[in-house]
Amino acid sequence: MKSFETKRKEGMPARNERSTLLADISHDLKSYLNPIIGFSSVLMQDDQRLKADQLKHVRTIYESAKKLLDRIDALVLLLRLGEQYQPVQQLVNLKSLLQEQVEQVGEEAQARNVRLGLVCEESLKVEADPVLLGRGLKELLEYLIGRLSGGEITISCRKEDEAATVTVGCPTLSLSSKEEESWRAFLQAPDYRSSAVKGIGLWLALARQAVAQANGRLELTDENNWKISLPLK
Repeated sequence: MKSFETKRKEGMPARNERSTLLADISHDLKSYLNPIIGFSSVLMQDDQRLKADQLKHVRTIYESAKKLLDRIDALVLLLRLGEQYQPVQQLVNLKSLLQEQVEQVGEEAQARNVRLGLVCEESLKVEADPVLLGRGLKELLEYLIGRLSGGEITISCRKEDEAATVTVGCPTLSLSSKEEESWRAFLQAPDYRSSAVKGIGLWLALARQAVAQANGRLELTDENNWKISLPLK
């Protein structure tokens, strides 16, 4: 009977091939997107020669290309999480990390007239990969912002027993019964790659896996708030 170490080494060539393939696909797609982003950015700076509606269309091209570039990075990261990705675990100040993510999505929230409110205890620290956990939090916030036109998203962080609990609430967002059922089933599935759950977006898969890498748990409460529980250090 083969040992675990032998099986692991035998699986390394396949994982390395997948990693190389992911890198090649990512590079290929970005090589087409970068000129679109670059030239549309130049056009937006030449606003004296463009009419208002033309400038609006160019801005749409620019923002859509940037978003697609971000989605490519998110997809590659998610595919790598189950394979060779090695998180860089360190002590993370949760309030600072949340503030950083709120700032990163601030422009998009302002464009959609969405207010972001953050209340967090000062001294809460967790052991996590700050880049990965931050990406998961950002995915969740960006998705909620994209679903709203006005309204408010509240982010609170406090200590509960031996865990730090981050609650993201969006009172004006109503979920369909199908969405709620699919999301709850996915969050309870043993593996984020479960094919038994349909209708799950990339944002939720990445958010769940990012929290899991920090030994945490992402769930949808009965009040349809997003709750992230992370062990304190």
